[in-house]
Amino acid sequence: MRGSRGSVKEALGKKASGVGVLVSALHQSASSLVTTRAEHNGPDQVLPATGYLTSRRNGTVKIRREETGLGAEEPVSIPTMLQRLAENLPEVVALKSRDQLPGEWKSLTYHQLYEQAQIVARAFIETGLHRHHSVGIVADNSQHWVLANLATIMAGGISVGMSKSLSPEELAKVCLDSKADIIVVDNEVQLKKVLLIQHKLPEMKAIVQIHGEPSISDKRRLHRTHRKYIISWAALIEIGQGLPDTRLDERLHRISVNHCCTIAYSTGSNSAPKGMMFSHDNLTWSAKMALGFIRAPGFNKCPMPGEEVIISYLPLAHISTQIIDLYYCMHVAGTLVFPSVNIVNDTEQFFSHIKEIKPTILYGPPVIYERIYHRLIQSRKEASNVERFVLDWSSCRVSDKSPVDPCVGAQCGTATTHTSPSSLCGGPANKINEIQQKIAKSTVCKKYKEQLGLGNHMVYICRGGHLSTRLLRFLAGFDIVVHSAFGQSEVCSFVSANVPERCCKFPTAGKPVTGVKLKIGTEEKDKCEKGELICYGRNIFMGYINKETDNQNLLTDDNWLKLGEEGSLDCEGFLNVHGKQQDKLEMSANTVHPAVIEANLRLELPCINSCLVFAHGVDKLGVLLSLDTELDGESGNPTAKLSQSTAQWFRAARFDVQTINDVIEHIETGIKHVMQAGIDRANQHVQSSCQMIGEWRVLPNSFSLATGELGPTLNLRRSHVLSKYNEHINLMLTHEGRKHSFTDSISGESFAGYHDPYPHLLHNIIEEEEKSARNSIDKDFSTLERDKEKDKIVEESAENVSGENATTTDSSTADDTNTDKENQIEVVVENQDENTTSESSCGDDSSVSSKSSGVIQQTIQQTSEEVNANKIKVTRR
Repeated sequence: MRGSRGSVKEALGKKASGVGVLVSALHQSASSLVTTRAEHNGPDQVLPATGYLTSRRNGTVKIRREETGLGAEEPVSIPTMLQRLAENLPEVVALKSRDQLPGEWKSLTYHQLYEQAQIVARAFIETGLHRHHSVGIVADNSQHWVLANLATIMAGGISVGMSKSLSPEELAKVCLDSKADIIVVDNEVQLKKVLLIQHKLPEMKAIVQIHGEPSISDKRRLHRTHRKYIISWAALIEIGQGLPDTRLDERLHRISVNHCCTIAYSTGSNSAPKGMMFSHDNLTWSAKMALGFIRAPGFNKCPMPGEEVIISYLPLAHISTQIIDLYYCMHVAGTLVFPSVNIVNDTEQFFSHIKEIKPTILYGPPVIYERIYHRLIQSRKEASNVERFVLDWSSCRVSDKSPVDPCVGAQCGTATTHTSPSSLCGGPANKINEIQQKIAKSTVCKKYKEQLGLGNHMVYICRGGHLSTRLLRFLAGFDIVVHSAFGQSEVCSFVSANVPERCCKFPTAGKPVTGVKLKIGTEEKDKCEKGELICYGRNIFMGYINKETDNQNLLTDDNWLKLGEEGSLDCEGFLNVHGKQQDKLEMSANTVHPAVIEANLRLELPCINSCLVFAHGVDKLGVLLSLDTELDGESGNPTAKLSQSTAQWFRAARFDVQTINDVIEHIETGIKHVMQAGIDRANQHVQSSCQMIGEWRVLPNSFSLATGELGPTLNLRRSHVLSKYNEHINLMLTHEGRKHSFTDSISGESFAGYHDPYPHLLHNIIEEEEKSARNSIDKDFSTLERDKEKDKIVEESAENVSGENATTTDSSTADDTNTDKENQIEVVVENQDENTTSESSCGDDSSVSSKSSGVIQQTIQQTSEEVNANKIKVTRR
């Protein structure tokens, strides 16, 4: 009975639980119906949210909307932005690209862009793209990249740009983390990479190849084994053209502006790569924000539709490139132009494309402006004396009106800023200076800017690294005013910036951009006091995907974002960035910022494309030098062949080298002195001795994006480089492998050389000691010559006073004795000159020269005493 009762109770319990489940399911269906009806007001709707951060792909966040200003703007989705452009400006050219083989330019208007994006979106939905799942794009910048990105967002998916330098394992992690249903690859090389890891991706439905036709064997094998498809881009277009808009319209109506639409993965410079989620409002609002600091409406003329031309050469996988190249360009109805080749690491191709495309905005990392600096320096060297004089005059006149170092207290801008010294002059003098500046800009500056393809009205924006004041001042002398900006990927790459024709100050990162608040630390501090930077604005991202723990420590109690970098605001509100704490080097005297030293090294050594400064103990610094080389056209990996500009730089120093191995072989024959001279020049700009470079090595391989040392914006992945070249650094620290090759010590890998700190200083010390010894001998010899003249006068007076023959005989005897002694001194001096010459040619230690000089000094002293004794005898007689 007890057993039966127990069974009955258990059955009733099961029955009750089943009814409860049924009732719960009915309630969920009713609530989902209500929610679905509420979600069908897209794509510009704002769904309810509980917080400002989330780690879920389908989660929503609150919008940091203000009551007034730019922060109060109505949120807009990306499909709405594109649709408005297609309706209002259908004939404006949106995209331009040129094929490598025919060489013809192909244009795409905003109306055509909108239509083709819809076609690709319908094809993605039909192929298997689910809402809040992703499409991974592993390709170079092109029209296809933009179409795949916009189509994914219109279909309710998430666009994920991936770097082509990712290994198959890293690619699999990103695809799993973002739930990639479709992967778009550039060519067959990337297709093979995906096929290696496709068995690890259960969510993947298809692979789309942009260029070329996939092999039939690969298609059959993948479909037979895993029921997945490989589709060419042409086949994808055919699929989309034959489908109605019903499913696409349904997806559009369910889009929300506070939903995730893009994921960008960090470069992992100091930690593992993380996926950063961005909403529609993050991207569209940041485009409006970018207009505020690039064109400054109200202070400058806004570009008309089609006037803004932007060249897309940095990888679109990075969020900063997307903000400027895609969404800012769409916001102002500009034209985005894609070069036919990779111009990031090719100086000649870079300038030729700039001259042909004539962009109105040049946005890039510091290496781009260092490239312009070296090209102008070379032009100045090749100019005649008269042209150089005119160029220096022009640079001086133009730079008078440019922003200067904050320690000088001068800058350009509005009435709230200080003016340049020349503009403080009143009346006619000021007008004369303005006339001279206009003449210099329209003649000399214009000539050299046109040689580089730089327009007179081009805006120069730099983000992603440190630019030295010396470079900024030099370029300003050519009417190339570079406006530095600061930001991180978590804030859509922009927090502060120098604004053209409004406020600019070298070498600061400008003032907080419109709509963004910035302050130092959570506590109230003095503006000039250094502390952690925190900010607040609608450009703050949604959070890291699938990393709830990391999201918990991002915000302050009042929902400001911690940037993780130290900085300070000066009395005028300009931001000075001091860098991340983990990048600083703790030395015995003070803390060293390696980015500043690395920037000076790149200026003094045009032959390198990058370098890494590291601490050698607590009082020395070392540096790894990466030479600038050409890239392989297919893989993008750096080759051993030096770039044209690097080979020309070595040729100017009388070294005909073509590869890195040639440089390594000729390190001991004189190249090390050329390299050391550049490092010595860089050491002259440091503030303390602990910031001076003591040891250096030339790496056998060049840093690049494909090999992982550089990030998408060409920033240095410091932790990756330190771990990759850890063995080489240890050899430098232990002073092993002093020969300029690691062929015997590191698994047969050639490596250029260890260099002793300041080897030329010992030679200088030896020369100075030899000079001092030689000078002391010359002084003693000249003293003896003067004594000889005095002796002659004494002898003549003695002959006049005394007429005795004996006295005369004794005097002549004494003279002969003195003459013999003087001849001995001359012989000793000649021998000393010979010894000094032989010592300097043999390179003996300084102790030898000091000992020999001591012996000679003693001999001279003894001889001079004997001469003086003979003089006394003559005088007495």
